[in-house]
Amino acid sequence: MQAFAAFVKNPGSTRFDNQEAGERILFLVRRHWFMQLPRVFLILFLILLPLLLPWPQILGSLVVPIRYKALFILLWYLLVVAVIFESYLNWYFNVFLITTDRVLDLDFWGLLYKNISEAGIDHLEDVTSSQGGIFQSIFDYGDIFVQTAAEKREFEFIGVPRPAVIRGAIATLMGQHQDDH
Repeated sequence: MQAFAAFVKNPGSTRFDNQEAGERILFLVRRHWFMQLPRVFLILFLILLPLLLPWPQILGSLVVPIRYKALFILLWYLLVVAVIFESYLNWYFNVFLITTDRVLDLDFWGLLYKNISEAGIDHLEDVTSSQGGIFQSIFDYGDIFVQTAAEKREFEFIGVPRPAVIRGAIATLMGQHQDDH
């Protein structure tokens, strides 16, 4: 199921703006699910908060009709649903693409801002992967750093799954490009 996948090899149906004819996406990578745990815990806290609060002490001697309490709880959970939806969209649309011709970093914040950085394979100078700590080792995620000769000097992909596989794929593409030229 690609809608919840953080590591997709050869995503056949995926396309992006300015994709060249014959250019194939080799990897589509999002942040590892383990990196989302702080947000998940925040959402669980927000879900449980109305159940945990001592409402009689908070409201004190205020006489609040039950429909207002119900309206407040409804609005609270609509806010929680909005946080869940925004978190998913933020995770889903912030991707790292490796194609046969280039490396792209697509970052979206909110609904109104996007930042797209790309570097052609011929502009890549070095690729490094890094894994540190017990959780990164157990769950096989880490960071990728790609040095370029382009305007943006370094791409950083933090908390991505299978960093060694991604580093190897980029290094192979760099080697193939050097062999072709």
